[in-house]
Amino acid sequence: MGSTGQQEKLAKVYDAEIIPIFSSKFGKLLLRLLQIPEKGMLLDVGCGTGYPALEILRKHDTSLRIIAIDKSSAMMDIARWTHAAPMTP
Repeated sequence: MGSTGQQEKLAKVYDAEIIPIFSSKFGKLLLRLLQIPEKGMLLDVGCGTGYPALEILRKHDTSLRIIAIDKSSAMMDIARWTHAAPMTP
């Protein structure tokens, strides 16, 4: 398996196995303590597969702008795919 294939596999495992564990404890605490202005910008450096940026986007109106970046294109692909999916509050 090439490097790209390995990155895609790791991104899927990260999203399916790591994020649910992280978000159930630390992510919820972070979201509870994070103070985000109604109209503002959020920069998520090393966004991985999009958590918590996508969760923040789900909970705020369209006046919030989020810029998310990651070194891994495979992680960004999952974040883009998740963002394109219908969001439910």
